Amino acid sequence: MARIKALLICSLISFGIYAQDTIITANDFEEIEHLFTDETNDEVWVINFWATWCSPCLAELPYFKSAAKALNPAEVRFIFVTLDFKKQFESKLKPYLAEHPLPGTVYNLWDMDYNSWIDQVSPKWSGAIPVTVIRKGDEKIVLTSEVESTEELMESIASISQ
Repeated sequence: MARIKALLICSLISFGIYAQDTIITANDFEEIEHLFTDETNDEVWVINFWATWCSPCLAELPYFKSAAKALNPAEVRFIFVTLDFKKQFESKLKPYLAEHPLPGTVYNLWDMDYNSWIDQVSPKWSGAIPVTVIRKGDEKIVLTSEVESTEELMESIASISQ
């Protein structure tokens, strides 16, 4: 029986099915600030800001899933920061992620004082979503428009991980 369970788990992982068990809620940007200030990380972090109410955001999420399936999770970490509103956490975000789980850590940032923290993410960011920050150590690439293909995302990740 244990062998059957192990085979099932391996099969699910190989087909890219993710369990979105946890959504980390953050009331203030300071709770996720380390994602942008920790310069000691040896792995590539792909940090995507999105929301369920943002059509371009939802359109690009499959490219992140495809890239995650193709890359070594020990070398590339996917982090999704949703800006969904606190009042829609139960009614919109949780059901969306139950149906469309993401391959990484999901933070729901409720800090609505955007002007106080956008520049900490990147001075290149206007505040519009989607936006993706790809970083390793002190290197950073900021994609300020929608990712249009898995290849585009993979090329950006490869350029920082060399």
